[in-house]
Amino acid sequence: MTNTRRGMMAAAGGGAVSTTGAVQFDGNTWLSRGADLTSVPSTNYWTFSFWYKFDSTTDTTVYENKAEKVVFANAAVWQIESKGPDTVNDGYEGLDTDLTNWHHTCGMINTGSADDTHYYRDDTEITPQYKFGSRDGTNYVLTSTDHFLFRSGGPGAASRQFEGSIYEFWMDWGQNIDLTNTTQRRKFINADLTPPSLGANGETPTGTSPEIYMTGGAATFATNLGTGGAFSVGAGALIETGKPTVGNAP
Repeated sequence: MTNTRRGMMAAAGGGAVSTTGAVQFDGNTWLSRGADLTSVPSTNYWTFSFWYKFDSTTDTTVYENKAEKVVFANAAVWQIESKGPDTVNDGYEGLDTDLTNWHHTCGMINTGSADDTHYYRDDTEITPQYKFGSRDGTNYVLTSTDHFLFRSGGPGAASRQFEGSIYEFWMDWGQNIDLTNTTQRRKFINADLTPPSLGANGETPTGTSPEIYMTGGAATFATNLGTGGAFSVGAGALIETGKPTVGNAP
């Protein structure tokens, strides 16, 4: 795939594009929620979608609570963990040393089936370099008094704060979305690699709002338009970046 600029208009056959802005995390800022996510089902399914641009190769965590570290990433490695390494641990190495261009990622994790777990980068499925864990179907533990976005909540947390920009951050538990079906992926990324509109509250992909949907500018990004409840800025301030316009940008 080329790194030429992508316009905001979708190609023929693509869906309506999103027009909201992106936010930048400078390595000193994160989001947190000091209570359970509300309206979260007991489930072994978890789906995510977001656009990202790395500014650093520093290790970072995209989402974590006290029981789960479900996305671990830096500019050289993506590591997906759920229920700890005893259930699912999928690693993807050498994907993103790119500190210039925007990319999209989405995935659906089923803790009970490796065959029903798929990850995509820029609409292309990626295969993990290593996979281990019991895949025993144990439900995610989402009842936690601490939920962190763009920072690890564990030891060394200060060194694992995200450095880069995020756009259209969408996470949902309980939906078994078959991302191998192109029609399903088009709910998250258009055929011309632009972002479709996910709806005012992120409801378009599934018909209901996800637990976490963050979009818009820096002033409102932490509000969470999903059903899981608001987050707050843990330190510093989010940086307004406007619409992504470089590389594989929306």
